[in-house]
Amino acid sequence: MRLKNMGLSLVKVPEAVGYHWHPPFALDQISSLIDKEIQRGRMGVLFYQKHPTQEVRLMIQMTWLHRILWGTLSLGGLLNEKTMAPLLRWLINQGKPQLALEVARVFLNWYNVQGVYEAYGELQREGV
Repeated sequence: MRLKNMGLSLVKVPEAVGYHWHPPFALDQISSLIDKEIQRGRMGVLFYQKHPTQEVRLMIQMTWLHRILWGTLSLGGLLNEKTMAPLLRWLINQGKPQLALEVARVFLNWYNVQGVYEAYGELQREGV
């Protein structure tokens, strides 16, 4: 954001190639992924403190739209790591761990949004 505010722009280079290796998704990763999403939400609020713009609110999913979207998709948190475990296990056993991870993103994003609003609420209670 600071570089953008200084007038610099992003240059895309389609020829540049990057690789990321991730082990296949497994159910034992869920608790650490949930923690990462909550922490991502909390850090997003710190980012928003530094750059309090609507653009950043969209980036960190701190809008009523995101709250409604992920709340609806997760049925208000009813679709979570416990209720979705049988489906995720089945997908993994079918050799589709990546699909299982994408399905898990529904409740993982809900945890992210919850982390955003929890952290933001704490800041407001502290008067920051």
